[in-house]
Amino acid sequence: MSLKENMKTVRKMRGFSQRKLAEESKLSFSMVSKLESGEQSNPSLETIDKIAKALKTTPYFLLMESGKLDQLNQVSEEVRKDIERAEESGATYTNELIHALLTSEKGAEYFQINHAVISPDEFDNIKEDILKYIEYCFSKYRDKD
Repeated sequence: MSLKENMKTVRKMRGFSQRKLAEESKLSFSMVSKLESGEQSNPSLETIDKIAKALKTTPYFLLMESGKLDQLNQVSEEVRKDIERAEESGATYTNELIHALLTSEKGAEYFQINHAVISPDEFDNIKEDILKYIEYCFSKYRDKD
């Protein structure tokens, strides 16, 4: 797990300073600073949850192993480009596009998907999580002109 790197990455994506994150999460600035520097490496689940809520993400994203958040950002960018290309060619249903990507041979290979062990309900949940993550990645641009 790499809380300090993921926390800093998401904090910067949201445009928060450490002080703003402390205010939004109702944690002390000292705690936020120590978590991000790695000085405090074993926070309570309550603390992680407060940070996740303030950053509008999930504890899971904050606790992913090192490099996975960057990889997810890269994947979401590629998916976004695929969706844009598909929409330009007349496709209108993002959920269907995600489904097509994940069920394609290229998608299965890229994401290392073993379709044989994923139930249809789990697959639907995965698609929803991907869509939510993509929306989250682009949420920082909503209020900008």
